[in-house]
Amino acid sequence: MIHTYLVLTIAAIALVIRWQWHESHSSISSARGAKQGVKQGTKQWSKQWWWTLTALALPPLWLLNGLIAVLLMGTGGTMWGRPVGALGSVLAVGGLGWAIAQLIIAWYQGQQSIKALQTLPTVAVQHLNTQLKARLIEQPLPYAAQVGFWRSQLVISEGFLTQLSPEQIQAVLAHEAAHAKNHDTFVFFWLGWLHRLVAWLPGSQQLWQELLLLREIRADRQAAQTTDPLDVAEALLLMAKFPLQPAAALTTGMDDELSGGGDRLDRRIQSLIQQTQEIPTSQPASGLSSTPMLWSWGLMGIAACPLLVIALHH
Repeated sequence: MIHTYLVLTIAAIALVIRWQWHESHSSISSARGAKQGVKQGTKQWSKQWWWTLTALALPPLWLLNGLIAVLLMGTGGTMWGRPVGALGSVLAVGGLGWAIAQLIIAWYQGQQSIKALQTLPTVAVQHLNTQLKARLIEQPLPYAAQVGFWRSQLVISEGFLTQLSPEQIQAVLAHEAAHAKNHDTFVFFWLGWLHRLVAWLPGSQQLWQELLLLREIRADRQAAQTTDPLDVAEALLLMAKFPLQPAAALTTGMDDELSGGGDRLDRRIQSLIQQTQEIPTSQPASGLSSTPMLWSWGLMGIAACPLLVIALHH
């Protein structure tokens, strides 16, 4: 029975981690709104990104590692001088089996989207000094997206080529190039899987939407480094008027997730305006370049803590 209690304890800790984020996020959002409205500076974005990413990924990783630890310890032996029993292992097998099934389903859906993508005609579009190959959707509404896994492909619509100005087209292409450079389709495939595993935790949908928004803000800001931020904002406003969501499970298009309301769109526009007001600097802020690596190692280290209980099994 001790393994059963262990599984329940690990699940409870995951719940506490998410609840702490939910409470902290509410406080941070209130403070941000009182002090700086919806402006989104680079440092503030980085802080929100890593904090939100940790809150989303840590609970499911913690839970998965706990289930793996219980499964590896097996049904025999003792822990803290008490027999472990078989129920905990049954729960671990069931939980891990369900997680693997969710991964297979998501992967299959993604593969179906990629197969459908291969049937679309190709078209060449010019972006800066590079000619890009894109898949073309016969649709009068403007649309652009990246579809795929690690090496995503650009998908655009006929309306994208006819209804946007040349400057707006370049802004959108720069936005999509940022998604491709960051491998957002691949990263968010795995994050989406982790999100679905713990959708029952408090604030899960709010957390997922926040991370998606921060992803779009990152692509907007990177696009504004090579194009006029106002062109990015204008293209964003135009494409938001014509939301088009083709059947592609791995899409990270410029108009994704705009169904959340005007506040989400406003935060992206204000972030672009804020970028035009930031003072450029030739050197990164102290410690900023090392933050992703340190945070990633810290996240993995904390998530692996449940595996340490294996040492207590005899």
